[in-house]
Amino acid sequence: MADDPGYRHLGDGYREGKLRRLHIYDVASGDILPVVTDSLDVRAAAWSPDGTHLVLSAKRRADLNRNLNTDLWLTGRDGQGLRLLTGNPGADDQPVWMADGRVAYLRATDPLWESAPRAVAILDPDMGEDGGLERRAEGFDNMVRRLAVMKERIFVTGANRGCLDVFEVLGNEVRPLTAGGHDFWSLRVSGGRLVMTGAGQTLPGAIFTLDVQATGEKPRTPDVLVDPNRQWRQRVGLVDPEPFRVEVDGRPIEGWYFRPPALDPGCRAPLVLSIHGGPEWMYGGYFLPEFHILPTYGYGVLIANPTGSSGYGYAFQNGVRGDWVGRPARELLACVDFAVARGWADSTALAVMGGSYGGHLAAALTTQTDRFKAAAVDRMFPDLVAFWGTTDEKWFPEWEFFGRPWEPRAREVYRRNSPTLLVDRVTTPTLISHGMEDYRCLIAGAEMWFSSLQALGVPSRFIRFLHEGHGIRDPRDQVFYQRQLLAFFDRHVLGLAVGDEAEDPGTDDETESFPRNE
Repeated sequence: MADDPGYRHLGDGYREGKLRRLHIYDVASGDILPVVTDSLDVRAAAWSPDGTHLVLSAKRRADLNRNLNTDLWLTGRDGQGLRLLTGNPGADDQPVWMADGRVAYLRATDPLWESAPRAVAILDPDMGEDGGLERRAEGFDNMVRRLAVMKERIFVTGANRGCLDVFEVLGNEVRPLTAGGHDFWSLRVSGGRLVMTGAGQTLPGAIFTLDVQATGEKPRTPDVLVDPNRQWRQRVGLVDPEPFRVEVDGRPIEGWYFRPPALDPGCRAPLVLSIHGGPEWMYGGYFLPEFHILPTYGYGVLIANPTGSSGYGYAFQNGVRGDWVGRPARELLACVDFAVARGWADSTALAVMGGSYGGHLAAALTTQTDRFKAAAVDRMFPDLVAFWGTTDEKWFPEWEFFGRPWEPRAREVYRRNSPTLLVDRVTTPTLISHGMEDYRCLIAGAEMWFSSLQALGVPSRFIRFLHEGHGIRDPRDQVFYQRQLLAFFDRHVLGLAVGDEAEDPGTDDETESFPRNE
């Protein structure tokens, strides 16, 4: 039973009216003190330097799943005197106390635009937003993700040509401290160093450190503190991709090619085009298993950042708004043409795959061309009107498609970008996969696409993962999926007579020690 759209959310499941509460645990007495009992969903909290106050980033119940608005609140350590600090309609989050007693945080002003510009804002907690804000990094023309403060110095992670780099905030501008090649997911301060978790195209995950007291103006590669996959990486041999650039309609598009390591010089390989999600996301510092598994079995993998990708400025990123299946599709097909012209790819052995928005666009490509011998679409939703109705975050389609489906400006945009209306054109054999706990893109989208392909007589297979959400996380499920993917491509791209790979994902001895995601 639900009385508002916040009843369900990816990662939280069915919340049934519950909110994230903040409590203080007294180690000495064992008492648990509720700090905030108002109708707030607490997202982040930070102690003041003297330990007497907490600043919170929280969302009102009325805003759950409707918009991105969060505000900052101040309370005493006993939970008394709760006071609103900000009234901005967008997201105010990641509060950090500065050495002078002020609070720095990330501030966006649009309640619907998920990847909107975010400035670093600084306020006096005694006066709040009404006392005036100091704004920094407003000149940064890319997405900001994380914030950290070292005394009076401010650092952020932000998108930069396919990667999440670390920057120091200098007034209204930023200075890059890292040299690309990674996505840094978290950012912390330890003495005179920054500590980050992150990944790279040949690095599944690691903990990094960066000495920010070192001299030098040039961006540099941070030190790897912990690499839990070092021996594994040395044993399996990962593929370093080759960068390339294609110009499409006057716009440069960056990409990378993962070449099969056993390919003889001068030979062409079957090619898999992989499309990233978002659409406001990017390839470049990102690790995916198929980038390395497929080349091991003779497939080249092509990735690129078409219009809509992050890290190339907001004009480039916002070009995808209302045009999910038009210009980005043309740009990616031009990248495939480039790979064929360079002698990398066999034009008669092409496949396409993607997840989330990438799955949506991969499906759309199969309505636009029959040049792909196979497709693999994961966690996609081909009917955007139904997507608006079922997704847990309504603001996302409302911003992407200029409103709600029935509104005059938006109605045609939803229709034009929905591949399901052109599904009768599809002849490409398609592997469809989806998690049954995905509340971002409900599994109904995969069921619609599979039902349509089956009705049309298009070879298709549907994999439903019982305990997966928006993406395949469980190691056993990943192994199972990669085997299914490879067998499907071998059968339909190469025409090989492969066996049925539909064994239970939990039967492989090598994955016996992995816990299930229950």
